[in-house]
Amino acid sequence: MLGQRTWTRKIRHAGLGLLVAALVGLFATPAQAAEPEQIPPGSFVVLDPASGKVISIQPLDRAGLEISNTNICSTASYACFYSGQVPYAHQGFYGTPGTFFGSWPYRSGGRSGGYTTQFCWINGGTVCSPILPPGTTFSYGSSRFTGTSVTIF
Repeated sequence: MLGQRTWTRKIRHAGLGLLVAALVGLFATPAQAAEPEQIPPGSFVVLDPASGKVISIQPLDRAGLEISNTNICSTASYACFYSGQVPYAHQGFYGTPGTFFGSWPYRSGGRSGGYTTQFCWINGGTVCSPILPPGTTFSYGSSRFTGTSVTIF
């Protein structure tokens, strides 16, 4: 039979072991995290939202520059997320490769304009179009969705 002093020491050691394990877990780098040197500067990176793992890395033509957004689509070269309901405005996108995130309700479709694009929206979850070549127009028919992002490649 062990004395009280021995049990106290065993409990302290077990507690210390749990504390060390918790601290190691807290400060450990996740195995799935990409090392900064593995992703070239100026890249477009797609991440798996469930795990944080890198799904794809694509180089941008001009590092550090991004897509721009306006609430008009007056220029035929702009990519455009069409509004399907007044008073919501069309959303125009132009510039260099990148992704613009937002929340644009009542989208009825869009066009790629002079760009290779991808449009995403909410329909129970996030859904994205295929990558559309320049000069492509699309519609959701009579349905309306909230747009969430536009990517110019």
